Amino acid sequence: MKELKEETENKILEAARAVFLKKGLDGARMQEIADEAKISKALLHYYFRTKERLFDAIFRSVFMALFPKVSQIIDEKLSAEEVIRKFIYLYIGMLKKHPYVPVFIIREINRDPDAILKFISEVELWPMAQKFTEMMNNEIAEGRYRTINTKHIVINIISMCVFPVLAQPIVKNIVFKDEYTSYENFMDERAEIIIDFVLNSIRK
Repeated sequence: MKELKEETENKILEAARAVFLKKGLDGARMQEIADEAKISKALLHYYFRTKERLFDAIFRSVFMALFPKVSQIIDEKLSAEEVIRKFIYLYIGMLKKHPYVPVFIIREINRDPDAILKFISEVELWPMAQKFTEMMNNEIAEGRYRTINTKHIVINIISMCVFPVLAQPIVKNIVFKDEYTSYENFMDERAEIIIDFVLNSIRK
């Protein structure tokens, strides 16, 4: 009985993830999630009484798929360069695997910024950013890098990783003329290009 319950719950979460990532909270319907999971709407409500509760579970799982790994990288006592390199490969890999995530997150930030910011504070992104800032500032003080505001480094990395995925329809049609293989090859190369760009921008 317990195994059946867990199997049904996992099926619901997988279906909800697919629907929410494409349509967000406002666009998704419980009936659509039930259809995707191939269960009745009544059974869906038995497991998750409201759409909001189900959405919260999905949003948390999307965030937690990436950020605990980031925390591990920062806690590995690596150099700033090694942290930057590992983070970019991790982030690009996640974006290739889940291309709907950037659109999903931006849509939900615009829909309810207070709720999203509250959740971000719960997953302790600020301490991670603080650790990276301290690491960079120490290496700047030691003369390894030129003086630079580390916030620019973080924003530059995220922007360069996210934009080709966020603007995928434009990038595919204008840059690659809808050639799927060329875009995939481009994304495979992207991590190393960003790493070189970022490191060259901060080295003396």
